[in-house]
Amino acid sequence: MENVDLAKLGADIVCRLSLRDQLALARAVSQGAPLPPALIDALRSVRGGTEFLRSSGTMIGTELFASIAERLDIYAKTRLEKELGAEDPAAAAALKSGAFSFDELEHVHIDDMKLVLSSCDQHALFLALKGASPIIRGKVFSALGAESAMKLKVHLDTAGPVELAAVEEAQHAISAIATDLFKRGLIAKG
Repeated sequence: MENVDLAKLGADIVCRLSLRDQLALARAVSQGAPLPPALIDALRSVRGGTEFLRSSGTMIGTELFASIAERLDIYAKTRLEKELGAEDPAAAAALKSGAFSFDELEHVHIDDMKLVLSSCDQHALFLALKGASPIIRGKVFSALGAESAMKLKVHLDTAGPVELAAVEEAQHAISAIATDLFKRGLIAKG
């Protein structure tokens, strides 16, 4: 199973776990520890959980977990981050340090944004911006050349609606590019 498919399945499963089990999973991942037996049982009880465990194993890496967390709905992700930060700040910091979320792009330096954009597919950028905040849109337009920014702005303004799944997939692809550049030390978080 590809990592993207595994992350999608993982997000679907994690959102069905209790908050207690989500926190146990996050702690195990941040410590590089195998999943506790009670958590394995909880994962197996969720539809698709056995397949997820078969594909991921009982040791889930921080990169996979970050990709799973990125795919959680905003409320579930925020709740998990808040509770984990209150209960285990070291685990929260360890998990956040490894991945870039699409929304974090609004805090990167303009030169770093240019580097991210130079690695992006233009259609993926268009789709991602359809669901982006005005701040991210403005940062992208500032990082592009005047002609490219104008073309993209016109395309965004005149194109019809797009599927939410396509927007989310494009945002995840750009997040993956930013995460890779961050891990290679080429860009910094804002």
